[in-house]
Amino acid sequence: MSDNPEEPNRSSPPPPLPKRVPPPMPVSAMPPPVPPADNWFEETLQDLGLTKAKQSMSGLDYSGKYRGREWKIHLSRRTRTKYSGSNVRRQVYIGHRLEIEARTSVGTRLTIACPTNGLQRWVAKFNAKFGATLIENNILAPPLQVWANEPQWAERFIRIPEFATLVGKLMEADRLTSGIGLKWWPERLSFSQRIFISKVNAENLKEWINAVSNLAELAEADPPSQKVELNRWEKFSLDNPMGAGCAILGILFAVLMLVSALFVGFLLLVSWLMTKGG
Repeated sequence: MSDNPEEPNRSSPPPPLPKRVPPPMPVSAMPPPVPPADNWFEETLQDLGLTKAKQSMSGLDYSGKYRGREWKIHLSRRTRTKYSGSNVRRQVYIGHRLEIEARTSVGTRLTIACPTNGLQRWVAKFNAKFGATLIENNILAPPLQVWANEPQWAERFIRIPEFATLVGKLMEADRLTSGIGLKWWPERLSFSQRIFISKVNAENLKEWINAVSNLAELAEADPPSQKVELNRWEKFSLDNPMGAGCAILGILFAVLMLVSALFVGFLLLVSWLMTKGG
């Protein structure tokens, strides 16, 4: 021990370092689930005879009868997580998901989609699992694809001049994103897209709903010869949408766990082979 009282005791432990507190996660300014200002979205649907069915964490739902058919409209906000370093993350608004669905007497499967990359084109091929065929003589502008379970009827149907005009209103060239799609399925016609809610108005919404209604009438005037029925998964998802969503998430999680287990097993096998070789 040193005789100098000012000299520190070298055997004593150093003082603890102050705890490092990570910076708070910034909260981005997010638009509300319902369009702001004069609430034109809800007022527009009320003018058409639709009422709010429910409001949940998944978004807003409206239903009712318009132009002699039943409708369901869904609107929900979409975000994406972006990371800045290891401790900071923020939610970025990437648009609203708008889904318009109309009941129709036509029971067929015809899908018009816009796959923009290899993964989406691979997923689009799952239409074949439902008996649909890719229409090679597609007169719509690329990258739009047409899948149908009755190709001869579909090729004739998409060549009707009014059809191309109505699809052009729904799927304009400057709005063709991977999330946009028009789909006939048993007794239903649906149109979905991702939009920035600040860039649309009541006139756009009415135009899209009326275009879907006109397309339904066009198909009902010249229906396909075959009529398909809902499969068990479609019936389950319509009766229990929350359960269907949970099932999809469960399947994705199970696939992820299986891939992880196979990867770990592969690493263990390589390690064992290297040990045996040594």
